[in-house]
Parts: sequence; C-alpha cells; structure tokens
Amino acid sequence: MKPTIAIVASTRNRKESMYDLVNSLSEFMPYNSVFMIVDDASDEPYAWPDYRFEERVGISRVKNKCLELAMSYESVHHVFLIDDDVRFLKKGWELPYTTSGENHLCATFLPHHKIVKNSRLKCISPKDDIIHPESKVVFEQIDTFFKTHTLGNGYCLYFTRHCIDKVGGFDTNYNNKYEHIDLSRRIFNAGLTRHMFQDVVGSEELIYCLDKDSAIERSFTNREMQDNLKAGYEYFRSQENSRRFIEFRT
Repeated sequence: MKPTIAIVASTRNRKESMYDLVNSLSEFMPYNSVFMIVDDASDEPYAWPDYRFEERVGISRVKNKCLELAMSYESVHHVFLIDDDVRFLKKGWELPYTTSGENHLCATFLPHHKIVKNSRLKCISPKDDIIHPESKVVFEQIDTFFKTHTLGNGYCLYFTRHCIDKVGGFDTNYNNKYEHIDLSRRIFNAGLTRHMFQDVVGSEELIYCLDKDSAIERSFTNREMQDNLKAGYEYFRSQENSRRFIEFRT
C-alpha cells in the first residue's frame, strides 16, 4: 500500500543516537508510513542512510533534501521532519498532527503563552488514513487544543503536502540557525496557519527530544551557534513579511 505519511530524519555525527531513534520509531511506526534518513557528511555515518552528503552542507540543505525525499512519494500527504535525538513515546503519536486540520505544526518544549480550542469533525474509519468503499464512514465532533508559542523548536516539524507545495522549503541563506523559524513565519504569512508557532497540547507525552534536557552533545559547537545567530540576524529581520516559495528540490 502506498504511504500517506513520510517521516524523514536528519543526522550528523550521532550514529548511536540514530540507532536509538530507529528503535524508538520501529516500536511506534505509524500505519501506512515510510521512514527515511539524510546524513550530513558524518565522520562515522549511520549504516543505512537514504541519502548522504559527502561534504557538510548544513541544516537548511539537509532539511530540503528531507523534503525532496518525502515529496517524491506522490501518495504522501503528511510530512514529519525530525532530528536524530527525537524519541517517540507511544503508539498513535502522529494522529493529533495528521488529524488536526492544520497545515503546519512544530513540536515545541518552549513555554507556551496561549491555548486555543478548535472544534472540528473527525472521520472514523477502520484505517486512520484510508477510507475503504465498503466501510461505513462515521464522524464525531471533537475538540482539539493547540499551544501557541513565541518561538518554535525544530526537532519535529509537521507539514501537509499542500503547505509544502505552496511555500516550499528552507532558505539556504541561513547557516544552521533561523531556518525553521523562517519557514514557519513564511507559512503563516502565506495564510496557511492561524498562528506562527503552534503545537498540539500534550505533545510532550508523545515525542521527546534529548536536547530539551541537554542530554546529547550538539552537532555544532556553541561558538558556531553564536556566529550563525549573529551572521543571520539582519537577513532574518529583512525577511519578516516574506511568503515566497523556496525551491527545495536539487
């Protein structure tokens, strides 16, 4: 059966963490999904990446390659881009995202400042993403709560296919900082989300990121991080109202 969900992990020099991620996902792999890995020129890469850069290219280009692999499946309508320090905590972690009706969400552990209630209809069928002709389709009214944030984390980003078709991917003018914040802002500016940075309530019970508790060494140094923040700041400010499409395919 053709996948409707694509989960793509990016990694660099975290081979052991990548193995732990794969073990975590194998236990809670969503129905009708495909999983892929993009490696950014790791010194000792994970054994089976789907794509590996021979020279380090940075987060934006790696994430764009992740989008390219995901969108190469015409049947895929839901895309998750994840970091290699993500751990999934329970079965069905993806459902609050794929049934949300939202075009873009980002799992976030930063403090939220507002919770928004959204009433909608959910389709119930024998399979979460496939409605068979012989099935009796049932709808129920449910309430979904969203957290909104002043900023978003980038460890697990959710997109609909429509969202990616409309806005594209990551701006490669950013070197390992601002890239996912810029994309969320462009998506919001394009009218595809109600809030710039939003997540489902309870995401911390579904998805864990080791970076939240500084439980893993970063793939770049603090000096590199500070230099990238400084170098990209003025450009980030200049793009405040951008809603442009950025090509992610190479």
